[in-house]
Amino acid sequence: MLRHLAQTCLAAALIVAGPVTLPAQAAPEALTILHTNDTHDHLEAFDVSGQKDIGGIARRATLFRRIRKETPATLVLDAGDVFQGTPLFNFYSGEPDYLTMAQAGYDAVTVGNHDLDNGLDNLRLQAEHLGKGRGPISANMRDDRGKPLFESHRVLTVGKLKVAVIGALGVEAFHAVAEPRRRGVQVNDPLQALRPLIQKLRPTVDLVVLLTHIGHEAEVELAQALPEVDLIVGGHSHTKVEAPVVVKHPGRNTLVVQAFQWGQFVGRLDLQVEGRKIVSHRGQLLPVSTDIQPDPGVAATVSRYADRIAIEMRQVVGRAEVEFPNNRKREGDTPLGNLVADVMRESMGADVGIMNSGGIRAALPKGDLTRGMVFSMLPFENYLVTFSCSGVELQRILDFAASRYGKSGSLQVSGVRYVVDGERATEVVVGDKPLDLAAQYRVTTNDYIAQGNDGADVFRAITGVGNTGVLMRDAFLQRLLRNPVLTMPAGGRIRKREAVPAAP
Repeated sequence: MLRHLAQTCLAAALIVAGPVTLPAQAAPEALTILHTNDTHDHLEAFDVSGQKDIGGIARRATLFRRIRKETPATLVLDAGDVFQGTPLFNFYSGEPDYLTMAQAGYDAVTVGNHDLDNGLDNLRLQAEHLGKGRGPISANMRDDRGKPLFESHRVLTVGKLKVAVIGALGVEAFHAVAEPRRRGVQVNDPLQALRPLIQKLRPTVDLVVLLTHIGHEAEVELAQALPEVDLIVGGHSHTKVEAPVVVKHPGRNTLVVQAFQWGQFVGRLDLQVEGRKIVSHRGQLLPVSTDIQPDPGVAATVSRYADRIAIEMRQVVGRAEVEFPNNRKREGDTPLGNLVADVMRESMGADVGIMNSGGIRAALPKGDLTRGMVFSMLPFENYLVTFSCSGVELQRILDFAASRYGKSGSLQVSGVRYVVDGERATEVVVGDKPLDLAAQYRVTTNDYIAQGNDGADVFRAITGVGNTGVLMRDAFLQRLLRNPVLTMPAGGRIRKREAVPAAP
C-alpha cells in the first residue's frame, strides 16, 4: 500500500514539474602542443642528408603563427639543448637563440646539458632574452646550497584549460657537461624531485606536462613511474618519434613525444581533454621545409647576427674527395671519427689518438669545405691534451672504449686497432705491432675526455696530462692548411667479435 502511494505521488510530482532536464555534458576541450628539442643553434636553414635549405627558426615562427591562427588554444614548448652546434654559438654564446625563441612565441623551455656549455652564469645571462618571467624551467637543478636555480614549473592557461608544465634535466645528461661547467650546479634525481610537485599540482590543473631533457628511453620509464602525468615532451637522445608513445595506466594514459633534432621538424600534438585527462590525441612531425615562408622579423634578427660572421664562415678551407657522414658512431669506427682522431694524433706526433664520438656534431659533405662547416663539425671549445702511459694503462683505456661499443660515450681511435670481445679490447695493435704492456705510449685526446667526463672515469687515473693550448677545431683547420684535400682514411680499427653459435 505504501509502495503504491509513493509511486502515485512520484507520478503526480512529475506531471506538475514537467519533464526532468539532465545537466548537459561538457564538450571536450581542444589543445594543440607544438614542440621542439635539441635545436643546437640551428637558427639558419641548413642542408642535411641530401636535403637542401631546410629548418631555420624564422620558418618555425611562421609555422607557429599559422597554427595558432587556426587553433588558438596552442602551447609551444622546447625540451632543451638550444645552445651549441653552429658558429653562432661560438661567437654569441646563445644570445640570438633565446632572443629569436621569444620572438617566435615559445611558451616554456627547459634546460639541456649543452645549455650549460658556457657555464651557469652565461645561461642565466642569456635567459634574460626570453623575457621577464619566461626563463627556463627545471624542477631538479639546485645550487651548492640546495637552492633552486630556476622556476620548477609554470602554470599556463590555454583557453579553458590550466596546464602545468614542469621542467627536468637528466642526471646522466648533466654528467655529459664538462666538469668545470658544472660548478655551482647540482642535479637531483628527476623522479624524486618531480613526484611531490606533481602530487601538489595535479588537483589544481587540467593537465600535467613534463618538459624533460633525459632521453627517450628514460622518458618512457619516467612515464611508467608517474601515472599522474598526461604528457612528456622530451629531448637529449635526438629521437625521431613519429607518433606518440602511449604508456597505459588505470584511468589515464601518458603520452611521450620527441621531435628529432635541429628544428628539422616541429612536433604537433592535437589533444581532446575531458575530466582532467586526455581522451583522444593525434601526433605527427611537421617538416620545416621550403614551402614555409620565413617570418620577416625573426629572419631579420638571425641575419643581424649571422651577417657579422658570414664572410669568415663562408671561406673555403679545403675539399673532401668523399662525403663524411656523421652517423653510426656507436657501432665501431667511422670515416669521420677516424679522420678527426688521425688529425689529433698526427698534429701532436702521438702514437695514439682518442676522440669522443659525441664531440663530432655534423657531417662533412663531398666537395668544398668552408670554415663554418668545420665549426659545425667541431663546435666545442675543447683543447688537445697529451700524456704518456704504459701499455697496461692503455689497455685499461681501450677496455673502457670496448665497454662503450654500441652505447653513448663511445670513442674513435687513431694509431690503434682492436677487437671488442664482451667489454674487453683484445688483439690490440698499436701502429703495426701488438700492444706491449711494458712499453710507454704517447696519447693525444681532448681535455673533455681527459677530465673523465661522459663516464670516462678511467682517464682520471692518468697523470702528467699536458694541455697543448691548441683547440681541436684549430688543429683540424691547420691540417687543411697543410693539405686541403681530405680522402677516406683507413677503417676497420674497431671490430666486434661475432658470437659463436651454440652447438646443436
